[in-house]
Amino acid sequence: MDFPCGKRLEAVIEEVIDNLVRNGHLTLAEETKKKLLSISASTIDRLLTSERKKMELKGRSHTKPGTLLKKHIRIKTHYDWDDTRPGFVEIDLAQIWTLKAIIQLRKTLPFTLLGIHSDNGSEFINRHLYRYCEDEGLLFTRTRSYNKNDNCHVEQKNWSVVRRAVGYYRYDTEEEFQVLKELYASLNLYNNHFQPNQKIIAKIRNGNKISKKYDRPTTPYERIMQSPWVDQGKKDRLRRQHEALDIYKLRSIITHLQEQLLNIQIDKSKGGILNYVPLNFK
Repeated sequence: MDFPCGKRLEAVIEEVIDNLVRNGHLTLAEETKKKLLSISASTIDRLLTSERKKMELKGRSHTKPGTLLKKHIRIKTHYDWDDTRPGFVEIDLAQIWTLKAIIQLRKTLPFTLLGIHSDNGSEFINRHLYRYCEDEGLLFTRTRSYNKNDNCHVEQKNWSVVRRAVGYYRYDTEEEFQVLKELYASLNLYNNHFQPNQKIIAKIRNGNKISKKYDRPTTPYERIMQSPWVDQGKKDRLRRQHEALDIYKLRSIITHLQEQLLNIQIDKSKGGILNYVPLNFK
């Protein structure tokens, strides 16, 4: 499960166990299963402390800002976000394929795309994307310059989804591109169906101290199923897809594709120096 915190693992452990047992990958004594389902988040964290230390990795990434058409695109700060209705999404660096990717994205989303929110990079602030949003009736907003917190939901995914999965190599060949396409397709299913996340529901200030209150860890799949804004027909299709997924096979495919990317990088490094950042592809 990619070493989630105790609260997130506790929220999904029953479904993961059921999925593994149903697909023949795990056999559990009833007493063992009962203990696993009753374990607390704090106990999970205590027992897995040594394992998490093996996964520690530090890094950073940056997106260069652009200027074109900025004055025509409304600024939206992190204070303006309303997460109750699906349809408004944040986007990050996708280079010259941004518009094509958004068009493809609309075909796969289980809800109607209502608006997009980007940073100030020129890959987003361009006439093609701006005109497309106007023609399609999509709300197009951007962050303030040098205020990444305005795009906080997607910025945090740079590590938790992208860098954690593919590291910090430069992928610039057709072979790598095809592997990445397959990898992200599997990661899409894995993260949206089996990786719970938490959202801040309240901030309480007590003097100089701010306490944050989070909701129960919930997978994106569960949030869609609970949303009153999503069509029941789409929910039924998602449910059938979810029930057909085999988490063990899905994770195995992801690991295999990660190893392919690593092997390509090793081949590219022959005769030169490889700028290698080790990742634990478990």
